[in-house]
Amino acid sequence: MNSREVKRYYESKEMDKLYKKFEKSFGIVDDWANKMTDGDLLDENNLHFAMQQLVGVYAKLNSIGGALEALTIEYENDYFLKEEKTFEKIRIQDKDHCKAVGRKESSDLRAYASDFTRYCFSANSMIVTCQSRLKRLSVESSIKGVDFKGDKSNVTTKKWNE
Repeated sequence: MNSREVKRYYESKEMDKLYKKFEKSFGIVDDWANKMTDGDLLDENNLHFAMQQLVGVYAKLNSIGGALEALTIEYENDYFLKEEKTFEKIRIQDKDHCKAVGRKESSDLRAYASDFTRYCFSANSMIVTCQSRLKRLSVESSIKGVDFKGDKSNVTTKKWNE
């Protein structure tokens, strides 16, 4: 989803529809977070599946989070300039006041951006965790002389002095 579409949702006051559209993605992150918290991700297949789903969620939510961050800056600056025009002569205190007004008026956008970017951050952290666990499983299997399917017959091991 591009920034123009995200802006359209915000300007038409339909952010709830945008959240609804990506409710499944938020749920996937929450589900995998629960499984990781409970320690239920011990086998390779689950780790691969988790990584696959989380990469997809990250790809979906990242563009929206970025668009919302850009909108936050845009609207904050607009509110700042609008408030600045109310003063005849601008002093430093007035600029600080205008910045505060801009931040306050765009706080809802900041919250929306935070939701999407934090879910991206969570998905990314879990992706890295899955990669680490998969690498650890691979190293452990290699040390034991077991291939990915758990079969020892196809694995040839050399002794260190051969």
